[in-house]
Amino acid sequence: MPSKNDFIIIIARNIDEALEKASNHLKKNRNEINYEILENKEPVKLKIYLDRRTKNDISGIDSENANGYFKIKYIDGNACLVVFAPRGKGIPVYPEEVVNRMKILEIPKTNYDLIKEIIERGSSVPEVISPWPNGALFRPFVDIRITDDNMKAYLTIHKAKKEGTALSVSEIYNELEANGIKYGFNDRLIEQAVIKGIYDNEICIAEGKKVVNGRGRRVSYRFDINPGKPFLMDEYGNVNLRELNFIQNKKKGDLLAVIMMPEEGKDGIDIYGHTIYHTTERDEDVFPGKNTVFREDGLGIISLIDGNVTLKNKTVNVEPVVVVENVDYETGNIDFDGAVMINGTIRDGFSVRAGGMIQIGLSVGKVFIHSDENVVLKAGMNGNLEGRIECGGDLYARFIEGTYVNCKGNIFAEEAVMNSFMESGKNLVLAGRRAEVIGGLAVVGRSIRCKKIGNMSGIKTRITMSFDPEKMKLLDELRRKIEINRNHLKDIGEKIYKLEKAMTSGFKNPEEIEKAVSNYRDIETRLKDELTVMEKDYKDARNLIEPYKDSMIICESTIFPGTEIIFGETELKVQNREINKVILKMVNNEVKEYGFNYKEMPKLNTD
Repeated sequence: MPSKNDFIIIIARNIDEALEKASNHLKKNRNEINYEILENKEPVKLKIYLDRRTKNDISGIDSENANGYFKIKYIDGNACLVVFAPRGKGIPVYPEEVVNRMKILEIPKTNYDLIKEIIERGSSVPEVISPWPNGALFRPFVDIRITDDNMKAYLTIHKAKKEGTALSVSEIYNELEANGIKYGFNDRLIEQAVIKGIYDNEICIAEGKKVVNGRGRRVSYRFDINPGKPFLMDEYGNVNLRELNFIQNKKKGDLLAVIMMPEEGKDGIDIYGHTIYHTTERDEDVFPGKNTVFREDGLGIISLIDGNVTLKNKTVNVEPVVVVENVDYETGNIDFDGAVMINGTIRDGFSVRAGGMIQIGLSVGKVFIHSDENVVLKAGMNGNLEGRIECGGDLYARFIEGTYVNCKGNIFAEEAVMNSFMESGKNLVLAGRRAEVIGGLAVVGRSIRCKKIGNMSGIKTRITMSFDPEKMKLLDELRRKIEINRNHLKDIGEKIYKLEKAMTSGFKNPEEIEKAVSNYRDIETRLKDELTVMEKDYKDARNLIEPYKDSMIICESTIFPGTEIIFGETELKVQNREINKVILKMVNNEVKEYGFNYKEMPKLNTD
């Protein structure tokens, strides 16, 4: 690794900001910066390496030195990391390179220290770093679906995308065992599925012994566990944002939940071999969380403070609430662990950060809003291209204009989204009188529902569906590295050609030339191996990027010319015509248009 004089430490609010600072300081493109994450909690701390001989620097190639490289292999359901150590003064593999490759191949996260240990060993031997479900795409694999009551298991055998060996009966049983299934096997159906090669058909291969259900423990909540949900959609799909009120204030000592005891039934056995006791079959669990406690008899949960009550992961929490009229010079910026309720507005240039939800009564402008949970703008926001919202849950607003929005959940707007950059991990839903998406870019994980996209003036409006921006950035970086390695190989080939030509010309010290040629051949072999792996990883990762099966755009009125719509890698440009009353879906790598009526309107999954 570089010496202590070959790096600097940068501290910033997040990794993007830290890399931007490093880029400005070093006068380098962000993609050319080698770094290590020291602390990943705000503020983040990055170690930025100053070594000019990066892995992308052709001048770093010589006959005595070689950079380290790595492969990720799929072995027996696991992602295995193979690290080849650098030679001489070559640059080692950085853990961040492995982490980024794992992201684009959809490999689950693993222990960062484990990756560092494998890199330090550089053993050239595969070492397991994480389970890799998607690795099975490259060989025959099985899906096992277990019903919610754990009483039935269904088997589906899929062909590999590429040719591979057939699965055996023993492998099927190994998969069942790995899923913990122990009871009620149908051996005949399992053998038939393998012997006859029954692919892509779901077969029930295990069934438990049914229980005579009693009445399990139940929980009665004394607050709305889904605030806002009744208003998301009526039977015609309309949204009413005017009535939303997510802040549910409770007083100290208030009863929040009551636990009702079960009634007896008869036992059964599920496919895991577990006895299903009649007293627990339908039990509902609930736990006290922040600022709550069980009642003395254990059959209720009460609040310890005044505040906003929420339910998350079966846990009742009461978070303190900051209530202000406005955020301005009188209050200053707000940074609070709980919920924030602003009856009025936020003055331009001010920010509000909250660990809980944020609710704002009046319109806001050039402000910064961050919540780990939901954001509710009971009016709307015109950021004049300077406003920004970061939302860990759902975002609700009457309108959004000139604003950058990064939302992990759904975005619900009543009237319009205009000239904004919108990122939604789930759905973008507009269902008011106007319900328009005009100008800007919307990057949406699942689906969009609105009345109009674009306008009669032909303003450029870009919609990207089922698209992970972070993954595409990593893919672009991998593609760039592939091109650099190809140039490296070309450069080495020219060096070998010149040396071999010198040997035939009677050059003195032929032993030195032969040694140099041998070293270059070794580096050439390593680069070719690394390039082959990178090209395969890039191709496999591209194949993984495809629209969700339920992804769609529902436009109840008009899509105007000037609109560009992208599903995965397939683009539809709307030119010289309007598209009216349409549902757009991806079918067989093509964007298909379907008509609709209100009574048969498809439902969006907003959970």
